[in-house]
Amino acid sequence: MYTDINQCYHVIQGAVEDKMIDKIINQGESVKLAEGKLDNQGITPARKSKVSFIKNKRIENLMSFYVMQANRDKEWMYYITDIEDFQYTVYNKGDYYNWHIDKGQIYPNRRERKISFSLILNDDYKGGQLEFGMTTPKDIKDDYVVLDLKKGDMVVFTSFLWHRVNPVIEGIRKSLVGWIVGPCFKWEHLY
Repeated sequence: MYTDINQCYHVIQGAVEDKMIDKIINQGESVKLAEGKLDNQGITPARKSKVSFIKNKRIENLMSFYVMQANRDKEWMYYITDIEDFQYTVYNKGDYYNWHIDKGQIYPNRRERKISFSLILNDDYKGGQLEFGMTTPKDIKDDYVVLDLKKGDMVVFTSFLWHRVNPVIEGIRKSLVGWIVGPCFKWEHLY
């Protein structure tokens, strides 16, 4: 595993132009938005946001290009096979997403999430910063990274990296989130 948090994420500034962003927002808004859900086992309220799921081959091709680039440039070299439907997420004032990882479920065909990404679709809001931490939430304390992402910026990161979206203070934050999957990791013990 990685000990340097900077090795676990990759920021692409200006990854997507306004015209494509408008298409993503239009497609995300064309599907009924629902409350974002996460089984946080009753520990804390995990999140407050609205989401819809979209599938678009053109967007998939563009996101896949950046994911493959990060997978190579960061030397993760994960074997990845598929991309899940995209989650269009809207955070209104006061909305947030507490510390979590994107490990997700292990699928029946033995695949799991390996790489995640978040594409910022607007920047006319305050708060809502994306933060990364290396350890569990109770141990993170002051050991975390705060990203200042603008409209069109994309961050690609390992799905096991702890992250959160701080509460939105003013305006509405919109993003496109995705998860790239592959065969389950194999953990071997050396004796």
